Amino acid sequence: MIRDLDNLADVQWVAQCAHRLRLQWPHADPRSLEEAALELWQTDWLRAMSGRDAAELWLRPLVSRDAASINGDVAKQGGR
Repeated sequence: MIRDLDNLADVQWVAQCAHRLRLQWPHADPRSLEEAALELWQTDWLRAMSGRDAAELWLRPLVSRDAASINGDVAKQGGR
């Protein structure tokens, strides 16, 4: 069988990406995280960096929003 090399995902890249996603969502289904990593692999500019770095960049808005939410909750409670 002949496959177009551009369509083959780098297994190591996907594994690194999925591992970083797993750190963010430890209880998520591992297969779902692999599927998300494969979707990220489809983006040329993300694929140009390491799988871990791509996941970090993709997660940045989510992590920032979560941190802002936590900080807001602490402020509402009087800094406790």
